[in-house]
Amino acid sequence: MQNKIKGKSASNIMDATGYWREYPERDLEHVRRYPVTVERLDEKDVWKNKYMKVVCVLPELQEAKTEKKEYIAMLQQELKKQAGKDYTKSFCVEKLIIWDRGSQYEESDYLGLLNFVKQNFSCSDDIRNKIVKNEFKDIEVWNYEEPILAAGLGAAGYIKGHDYFNTESLSEYSNALSNDCYPVEKAFLISAQEVLARTIRQGIYRGKLGLKGFQEHHGFYFENVFHDELQKLEEKGYLKVEEDDCIFLQKEKQEEILDSLVKW
Repeated sequence: MQNKIKGKSASNIMDATGYWREYPERDLEHVRRYPVTVERLDEKDVWKNKYMKVVCVLPELQEAKTEKKEYIAMLQQELKKQAGKDYTKSFCVEKLIIWDRGSQYEESDYLGLLNFVKQNFSCSDDIRNKIVKNEFKDIEVWNYEEPILAAGLGAAGYIKGHDYFNTESLSEYSNALSNDCYPVEKAFLISAQEVLARTIRQGIYRGKLGLKGFQEHHGFYFENVFHDELQKLEEKGYLKVEEDDCIFLQKEKQEEILDSLVKW
C-alpha cells in the first residue's frame, strides 16, 4: 500500500481514521474469538489520568558526520512543535525517557533535555528522568492509558489510538523540520486485537497482569476466555491466578507463555 501520510502534519496523522490501517484480519479474528470488541481508544475515556510520557532518541552521529549540538537543536525543535499542540497541552508529562543509542552524549546533554521539557511542557512536580542505553523494549513505555510523545531519529510514539514512527534518515528528519513539518514516516491505527496482545505481553514481561484492570478496559474476563491456556500453564508451574492478579512465575519462560496466550 502506498504510504499516503508522508509529509503530512502530525495533527493530520493522529486525527486520521483511514490513512494506514493495519491488521484488519486481526479485528475479524478478535470478533470471532472474544465476546466483545474493544472500542477505538480515542472514542473511549481511557485518558482519565491525563499524564503522558516523552521519549527522546539520541542516535549515533559519527557516521552521519553531524555535530551533537546540531542534532539536539533539531530534537528540541521537534519537541517544541509538539508542545504547542492543543491536544498535548491537555496532558502533564510525568516521565522523560532518553534512549541513548550513541557514544558521544554526556550527563549534561540529558540534563539539558530534561530542563527543556520542563520549560516547554506542563510537567508534574516530581517528573522522573530515565536513561536507557541498552536494547529498548517498547513494552517499557507502552500503556493504553497514557500517550507517548516521541521525538528524534527512529522515535516511536503512541497518540489517540495510533502508533507513529519517525524517519531514520537524518537528511529527511532535518528537511521535514526545516519545512515546518513533522518527521513522521508512517503511522497506523492500532487494531483491537493488537491492543489486547500488548496488554498481555506487558503483563508477562512485568510479571503480573491485573485482572480487574484488564476486565475494565477490554470488557471481558481474562481468566474466563483464556481458561484452558491458563490451566495448562498453571499445571506447568509457569503462573498462578489469584483473586485480582495473574502472576507469571518464570521469567525464562516468557516467550513460551506469550506463544500460548497470543496465538495470532
